Amino acid sequence: MRKTPPPLFYFFTPPNFYSFTMYGMNKISLTTIIIIIPTGINAFTDHYLGVTLQSPTTLEIKGTLNTSTINSTSKSTDIFDPKISSSKELIGWIELTDNCCTSYKLPTVLVIFKNNRVSRKIIESPPIVAWEFTNDSKHIKYRQEWPHGNNPIIYKIRRVSDGHVIDEFSCFIDSKKNHTAPPKWIYSILDGCPKK
Repeated sequence: MRKTPPPLFYFFTPPNFYSFTMYGMNKISLTTIIIIIPTGINAFTDHYLGVTLQSPTTLEIKGTLNTSTINSTSKSTDIFDPKISSSKELIGWIELTDNCCTSYKLPTVLVIFKNNRVSRKIIESPPIVAWEFTNDSKHIKYRQEWPHGNNPIIYKIRRVSDGHVIDEFSCFIDSKKNHTAPPKWIYSILDGCPKK
């Protein structure tokens, strides 16, 4: 008795379903079709491939679903230092804002962009002078510095999902005022203080 090999491919024409093998076509009774999408693949999430600063207030974002142009979240702000997370699901950038005490704009806003919309906007003082996503894309970390004066440098790490600060560290450039060993997570954005 000849054993039927597994189908080479399937063909569906409602209300019939056919399987094609090397010996011909077989009609299959069909009442339900189940489409399985493998876990780990989200067909509805845009994955970002590139981000380019087109003008002081405009970004061009290239994704797997489309390419779009994004403006800064306020007409009076400029965009600075855009980055893509390692997961390719997040984009972030700094926005420079007007302030009362300097003749130039300061980087006081950190914007997180996901699924083609702004998902979080963090407003800080003192200004954010360096930032990045963590390797797992679940957190953002940044360094804050005052533009003038002998003030402490502040480091923060936040969860992307809810914006919660999970750790914070501050230090002075004058190492004599520093009494606590720095956490390792700040090393990639470290400058001025503390010393490794």
